[in-house]
Amino acid sequence: MAHLMIFATLFGSPHKVLPPAARFDVASLATALLVLALGCSSPPPSPAPVPGASAPQRVVCLTPSSTELVAALGAVALVVGVDEYSRYPREVHGLPKVGDFVAPNLEAILALHPDIVVADSAQKQIAPRLQQAKITTLFVDMQTIGDVRAALLEVGRALARKPAAEAAILLLDRALSDAAGRASAGVARTGRRPRVLFVVDRQAGGLASVVAAGPGSYLDELLTLAGGDNVLADAPMRYVPITAEVIVARAPEVLLDASHVEDPARARDDWSVLASVPAVATGRVYLLDDAAAVTPGPRLGAVLARLVDLLWGPPAPG
Repeated sequence: MAHLMIFATLFGSPHKVLPPAARFDVASLATALLVLALGCSSPPPSPAPVPGASAPQRVVCLTPSSTELVAALGAVALVVGVDEYSRYPREVHGLPKVGDFVAPNLEAILALHPDIVVADSAQKQIAPRLQQAKITTLFVDMQTIGDVRAALLEVGRALARKPAAEAAILLLDRALSDAAGRASAGVARTGRRPRVLFVVDRQAGGLASVVAAGPGSYLDELLTLAGGDNVLADAPMRYVPITAEVIVARAPEVLLDASHVEDPARARDDWSVLASVPAVATGRVYLLDDAAAVTPGPRLGAVLARLVDLLWGPPAPG
């Protein structure tokens, strides 16, 4: 998406670029953050829940990642509103929508009378209004696998579900370890690591405005655990705008595409113009149509298992 390229260009530091958890209008967010970068200080987060206070009973989630965090704690029944792109788990499908990542609808949030709002750390522009309404807001980082673990604990404490958070982390780590073990066996068996490009966005119907995962992102971490080498490991940012010429030059052996997968045949055909790229020449262009792949959250173990299947083949039966 061209908007994501604008964002990555403006905020190329790996400490500032955000993962594309959904198809937001990132240009609006880039404009807002540019204002902050030119001298405005970011507002402080709302206070954390007071120890000993009653556990929140009404939760609003402002990103797909935060919705999945709450669900992983067994607390989805407490969720009364979600962002436009939260579609997992199924129980949230009919809930009221409260805007998107870039433009949360404050009026809609306030109308739901939440006890707590769970948001991404890049959404702190909403903090002052929620503070005025005396609504606790929990801002969490969701850039890396470590961030996911930390966020599970933070949300678990806020919802008085710390044991559930610890159990969810154990499940995540076990799934990651199992999949990484299979990947290690593949690397040991072949003596090599395939070169991989992970595309997170591009213009529909072609290869313009391609954005791919770079170093410091959870997707780069997953590629490493899956036994692959990210062809953009030396890039200066987490999410990298690249051209077709760069893709040809980097010559990935495996190409993972998480964009525009609604029409698989057309999505694969878009890559046929790069016939000289090894991944295209050998038919190793794989479409990732599960939103979990572009949502940093508790399902990353399953995402890693899928990547290992694609790079090394599915596990042996039995």
